[in-house]
Amino acid sequence: MTVEEYFSQSVGDFPKPNIAGVSGPWMPLGSMNVPYGKLWAGDPWIVTEEDGAVVTIKPGICHIELQGMDFEGHRRISRMRVYHESATDLQIKPTEMTVNIDVGELGVSDMVAIAQAIEPDHYEEFMEDLDAASSGGLEYVEFAYAGKSFEMILIPAGLGDGAYDVFELTSQNKVVGMEIEFLPADFVLDEPIQTLGGSE
Repeated sequence: MTVEEYFSQSVGDFPKPNIAGVSGPWMPLGSMNVPYGKLWAGDPWIVTEEDGAVVTIKPGICHIELQGMDFEGHRRISRMRVYHESATDLQIKPTEMTVNIDVGELGVSDMVAIAQAIEPDHYEEFMEDLDAASSGGLEYVEFAYAGKSFEMILIPAGLGDGAYDVFELTSQNKVVGMEIEFLPADFVLDEPIQTLGGSE
């Protein structure tokens, strides 16, 4: 099943309370270039190494995969992983890293490529372009400034804003990527989501 097929079957705006989520299979989202091997994930509006998570991998093409969670019809992204295309037999390793999301979506890119393209003179342009590109859904965006560019994947983060655990992905004892958990296995929403129009 593709990502598009999986989420096209989702119903409702939010999970209902007291329903345990059921994790789905890993689904390929696409690929991106990490040219300097500084794989970064974090809040796309605060693109610094200190405010995100960074792992050092072999430079090159990485695959991005998503795992969904089904709440009796309503579906959300529960996990995201990105890893070098050469990796086989992925192993997951806990870390002390977290990513803090304040805009409801995660950005994934190459930290060095970001810094080279937007600093010191193009940060405001990047903010304007990010605002135009951000739809709240899954997005692949290429940003380019003064002959330098970087790719970024924008991914809705679980139920939105929050702090999410980061795991290293290894293959043959080498770090090849990262995985981020938005919703733990069998997650249950204890209370209805509060919206402007009231509870869901």
